[in-house]
Amino acid sequence: MTESLIVILLVFVGIMFGVLAFCLRERKRALANKAVDARRDEQADNRVAMVLFGGILVGALLALITAYVVFFRTY
Repeated sequence: MTESLIVILLVFVGIMFGVLAFCLRERKRALANKAVDARRDEQADNRVAMVLFGGILVGALLALITAYVVFFRTY
C-alpha cells in the first residue's frame, strides 16, 4: 500500500510543480510585454485559469484514488 501512496504523492507533486511553473512562465511573459494589450492579457488569464482548474480537478481525482487505495484495496 505504501508504494501506491508514494506514487500518488509523486504524481500530485508533479502536477503542482507543473501548474506553478506554467503560472510563473505566464507571469514572466506578461511582465516582458511592454505594450498594453487587453486581449492578450485576457487570453493569458484564461490560460492560467484553465491550468489551475485542471490541476484542481486532477487533485480531486487523486483524492478519490487515494481513498480507494487506503480504504478499499485489499492485499
